[in-house]
Amino acid sequence: MLRQNKAAAFWGKLHKVDPIKEGDLVLLYHNKNRVIAIGCAIESHDNPDYINDIEHWVDVNWIWKASS
Repeated sequence: MLRQNKAAAFWGKLHKVDPIKEGDLVLLYHNKNRVIAIGCAIESHDNPDYINDIEHWVDVNWIWKASS
C-alpha cells in the first residue's frame, strides 16, 4: 500500500475505508499496533472503479513513513 500510494481494506473490513473523504488524515497500521505511515486522502472513497466487494481503497499522499 505504501508503494501504490493507497489505503485499502479487504473482505469483511471494507467499511473501514468507505467513510474516508478527500483531505482526511489516514494512518496505516502494521499488525494493529504500530503506525507505519501517515498521509492525506487525495480523493473520497466514491470510486466507480470498484468491480467487486473484495477490496476497497482510497488514494493517499503519504507525508510520513516509518524507516525500515
